Amino acid sequence: MIKLTNATNDQELITLWLSDKTFLTVKSYNRQIKQFLNFVGKGLAEVMYEDFMQYKAMLRMKGYKPSTQRTKLTAIKSLFSFATKLGYLTANVATIVENVAIKDEVRRKALPYDIISLLVNNAKCDRDKLIIKTLYLLGLRVSELIAIKWQDFSFINGKIELKVIGKGNKTRHILVPNDLFSNLIEKKTNDNYVFVSYQNDKLSRQSVNKMLGKLSDKLGIKRINPHAFRHSHATHSLANGCDISLLMQSLGHSSLKITQQYLSERDGEGSCQYLSI
Repeated sequence: MIKLTNATNDQELITLWLSDKTFLTVKSYNRQIKQFLNFVGKGLAEVMYEDFMQYKAMLRMKGYKPSTQRTKLTAIKSLFSFATKLGYLTANVATIVENVAIKDEVRRKALPYDIISLLVNNAKCDRDKLIIKTLYLLGLRVSELIAIKWQDFSFINGKIELKVIGKGNKTRHILVPNDLFSNLIEKKTNDNYVFVSYQNDKLSRQSVNKMLGKLSDKLGIKRINPHAFRHSHATHSLANGCDISLLMQSLGHSSLKITQQYLSERDGEGSCQYLSI
């Protein structure tokens, strides 16, 4: 195998692997890899299949949720794949390690319409209402929401588009409803960022989480995190007839397989309804 990197040790390879990832991804992946390497007590080239099996068993024994176990293993498998592609490792043992299955489908994380309306109608202020509406209507990640600047909006053929920098610094353009944009303009308080703190500084993801937590407590419902609105956007738009490839484009997914997680069975319907002869 041809070596395609100058990395001479694991840390150099890990630094290279993380070089094109976002700050939050780097922080998370560093934590996952450190935990794994501390557990196995050896370098990447010495890791064997049994090490992965013991690590998976440890995660289960410590009570990590299946989704958390999967996140941890996904990061590790990604690193091994990267190392093998560059010829740093001669073989990728991680490919024969099955990831943790998650029974709780992402579409089940979608919020009912009445809950979303309840949250909007009971939000503390106009800014909070618009945060909820924007998260839901545009299907944004919270990191994407707080980064929106007025200069990111553009007008093309009479329609409003928003430029979003998503995971892996990938750029996508999202169609923005006219009513939503008008509401945002009406409540504009900062010439740079669309959403700001009460001190007129850039809003933090922690502030959004805190706001939704307080609102959920006030309404006596299970605490809601910002990502629930992205799940809701995907599930509801598909249920209302949105083309799955269009949804994939809007959400910025890297593959159709990810978007397909939001598909659900439609009782009483069949593909024959869309044909005639």
